[in-house]
Amino acid sequence: MIDRLRSISISTALLLAGTGLLVSATDPRGPSWRGECLAHLPGSIQWASRNTSPLAVDDTAGPRPESWAPWTHRPSCVEAANDPKVKFCAYTDAGHGPHGFSLITTPEIAAANIDTLQDPSFSSVGAPNLEHWQKLEDDPAYEVVDLPGKGKGVVATRLIKKYDVFMSDYAVMFVNFQVTASVRQQDGYEQLHTAAERLRNPHALLSLGRSNPGHQSDIVEDVMRTNSFNLDISGVPHMGMFPKISRVNHACKPNSFMRFSKRSFGATVVAFRDIHPGEEITISSRKFADAPFGLTHSQRQSTLADWGFKCTCEMCTAAPDVIAESDARRSKVEDLQAEVLDSLGRGKIHSAIKLIKSILALLETEGLQPLMTEHYDSLARIYWYLNERGKSRANARSAVELLAVHGFIDHKDVDLYVGAVLEKYASGAD
Repeated sequence: MIDRLRSISISTALLLAGTGLLVSATDPRGPSWRGECLAHLPGSIQWASRNTSPLAVDDTAGPRPESWAPWTHRPSCVEAANDPKVKFCAYTDAGHGPHGFSLITTPEIAAANIDTLQDPSFSSVGAPNLEHWQKLEDDPAYEVVDLPGKGKGVVATRLIKKYDVFMSDYAVMFVNFQVTASVRQQDGYEQLHTAAERLRNPHALLSLGRSNPGHQSDIVEDVMRTNSFNLDISGVPHMGMFPKISRVNHACKPNSFMRFSKRSFGATVVAFRDIHPGEEITISSRKFADAPFGLTHSQRQSTLADWGFKCTCEMCTAAPDVIAESDARRSKVEDLQAEVLDSLGRGKIHSAIKLIKSILALLETEGLQPLMTEHYDSLARIYWYLNERGKSRANARSAVELLAVHGFIDHKDVDLYVGAVLEKYASGAD
């Protein structure tokens, strides 16, 4: 059992990169239909049956639209320069979301995600979920303004309460990261332009800012590199473009975070804390995937410099003593994590508990609440091992509720997930 405790592995796998969290867990609500080919279902769920057996399509698809459905355009493909067996294709569904959606990736990844494109809840016509998200924009709590030294930015127009969802957006384009390194430059540019031009509203993408507007680079590539987010589709990194969210500037200690929904290729922005009128709204950009939460000032600047980015957020331009205090707390967290493993390895369970509680307090002070989930999970595991079931359940609930707060499970399912986590502890599973 001690070996399992030493692993400090979170039972609901948590991937944190920037402020985006990705949770993968066995859904306690029951088995999925995926993997079955169903027929004769009611019309309201026919979309689900159509994509339980998705087929990969490319530019060899027949001339009729049904040959490449649900895409609204015949895929346009290019071969990888070093492997002609690998194709990257531009797929477009002009009816998805408010602007349409294009995806440049492999046929296999596109096929694995067509269920989202076929779900009528996210079509531009008669979409209940789209209408629900639109309500967030009918009376926005923010506005896009010019900020001195920053260009465009987003500021609050009224008080936004902690954990309020105040912005919604749909992706207009996703591009597989492997495209840049795999295809000839001109082929890549042509794919980007094809994907952009096929959108129902190409202006939603092309109107965004460029990092080098005077430089003779491809406009679509420049817009994507300047404004995109790093997000996984089918476990493969892609650049994702969200027109409204891209206006929100990066900060190393942001006041908001972004939730990405794989089911809709949509995203929302949620307040980490109360945001006051006139205050700039910031997120930790997942463009810098190797500059996640928890790094010290020098580590952040070094990593961001590799991207040609100099951060001027409040945290990075604070007084030296403020930066030093923050760095000390973050370094202490790293040291304490090593001490936890050492204590567990030597059987000093109660010492490990105290250390984990110290880590939680430091993370709270630093405003790094997303990183607290795994430590609550560790406490829950340890208390279960000590047969202190009440404390185990309380900490498991804290871990699961954080996931619910950040939008990765439904609040109504918290009790179900807590039960599933405790069952894992009881079975001895990691």
